[in-house]
Amino acid sequence: MSRAGSNHAARHLARNPHRNHDVYIRRVHDLGLQLNGERDWAAGPASNPRDALSKIRALMNDRIDPVFSSLFDDLPESGYLLEDDDVVGVVLEDLDRFSMICEAVCNVADLGPYSDLDDKLYAMWPHALKWLAFFHPGDGRIRPPTTAPNLHLVLTNLALVYLSMFQANRGHAERLFVERPDMLHPVFDLWLHFPRYVPPVARQPEFDPVDTIHNILNVISYMHNLVAGWDHPHVQRRSRKMPINKDDARDLFIRELQRHARGKGGLHVHFAKQNQYLAELPMPPRLADQVWYIHFQLQTEVLNLPMFRLDVSPRSFLRSVVSAGECCIERGMHTYALRAVDIISLVCEAGGNNRTLIRSIEAGAYTLLSNAGEVLKEDRSVAALSHRISLGIAQQSVLRAFHRIHGDRFVSSDKLPGDPTRATYAETVFYNYCYRYTLYAAVCKKGAGLAHMPCSNETGPHVRGGVRVCPCGEGFYCSKECQRKHWRAGHRTNCCAADGPWGLHGLISLGDILYLNVEANLCIRQRPPAVVSGVLEVYRQGRQPIIVIEAIQEYPGTYASVRSFEDDVFAALLADPTEPIHEAFIEVRITLGRTRHARILPFKYDIAYFTKTA
Repeated sequence: MSRAGSNHAARHLARNPHRNHDVYIRRVHDLGLQLNGERDWAAGPASNPRDALSKIRALMNDRIDPVFSSLFDDLPESGYLLEDDDVVGVVLEDLDRFSMICEAVCNVADLGPYSDLDDKLYAMWPHALKWLAFFHPGDGRIRPPTTAPNLHLVLTNLALVYLSMFQANRGHAERLFVERPDMLHPVFDLWLHFPRYVPPVARQPEFDPVDTIHNILNVISYMHNLVAGWDHPHVQRRSRKMPINKDDARDLFIRELQRHARGKGGLHVHFAKQNQYLAELPMPPRLADQVWYIHFQLQTEVLNLPMFRLDVSPRSFLRSVVSAGECCIERGMHTYALRAVDIISLVCEAGGNNRTLIRSIEAGAYTLLSNAGEVLKEDRSVAALSHRISLGIAQQSVLRAFHRIHGDRFVSSDKLPGDPTRATYAETVFYNYCYRYTLYAAVCKKGAGLAHMPCSNETGPHVRGGVRVCPCGEGFYCSKECQRKHWRAGHRTNCCAADGPWGLHGLISLGDILYLNVEANLCIRQRPPAVVSGVLEVYRQGRQPIIVIEAIQEYPGTYASVRSFEDDVFAALLADPTEPIHEAFIEVRITLGRTRHARILPFKYDIAYFTKTA
């Protein structure tokens, strides 16, 4: 036996208070198997359920050495134990059998005269939690043996006890959830930091890192399911009324998890390390499917909660998701690679901007999308991220990011291979990129394309030459003098430049706005038949036509439609409705993260322009 100091070890040497431990623990184990239906009544110590409950009560009421008595022992005065200390083995075995008996007793539909057993067992959980906290790997209280290799016995059993608590002991877990929510902190810590706690190599045949991680993931999954089904009755709750409802339980879950989300990176920092760790961990096929499924499912469920969303996700997290997805593809698990694609889509929609989308593209999200889509071309996940990127590249900064990563594949839109209208989701993204970048390279990149922009200073005089743009993105001028006059005439009070272009606080750049203006103008100049007929139809009805330009997923990624002015949010910008209608206004819509923004552009088209082709 180790010389590590502990109250229990000293007493054990002096008078062996747990002298009946081995006998009692085997007996209670057999009784638990019988109650759980895993052993026949004719092949065990009890003849029926009531007899088993009677014997369990007797073992718990033993005045000299009751079963599970090690849980009541004080923690060692030294503050630590060696892993091969006898005390560790005794307590771990008691924790395992204790959770097993809790499950067995909780599942008995009618306890009859033994109804006190449920409360007796529940009263022991604070002592069990005391030891579970002591055994937590992050606190360094369990140290490797000095003369033998680290067996990681404590880590393995810790995961199993937590799993039993939330999987099988729902009745007790719910009560602990309410009365001891602090117990969730070490459980969340074990999950979020398993890359630090679980060695990636099985140094001993008795220790399986993949199996241990699988158990840890299942613990959180069952805990989440417990909260999600809080209001559902079940046999272990019996007639007990819970003092909180599902929303309260959810708030407790979130509050304890939020204690681990520190700094700007939130939980994403922990998830990044988990993803990278699992991508590098060799896994047997029998467990790989289950591990990746639960792992991605947990991240998706947590990141779906509003309080864990980030406006901009860390680059390390995005790279890790792509790396994990590519790892799944290499191992032939395309279904789980699609779950990685789901996570990318989810975080891109979390903020009110496209910065996460840009970072995702830089991390290789489109490559992952293409590789995953090779097998499951029409999958919902592939469609969702394809749609997100196609909408995103309507913004110049996203388009340029895509070109930086995939520019070696660029071909001009007039030389595209195949039929873009019959392409897969992932291929359509590439075709849309080629179409848009052809426009960008030919017009915007060379500083041209703004000749159609009217001077915002209507009083003149005007000069021909370059175009000056107000930092707000809503004023265009032919000269510095016109810009000064317009400012004095009233633009000073309406200018939103202090809040960034379009007043969006930096969500969009001035270059993005110029690109949108050029694209809208070129789209209308092509005189799409639907736009021509739409403008004239609205005009004939005596209403103000507004041409709407927006990004879509289908090639070429731009869609033009016509609506009429009615009770419009842009009423202040539009002409007096009592005046004769002579022009069609232009509205552009752009999606930034989860939000779609719309603006009336500063140029118009005369109705006569459309009658020429009618």
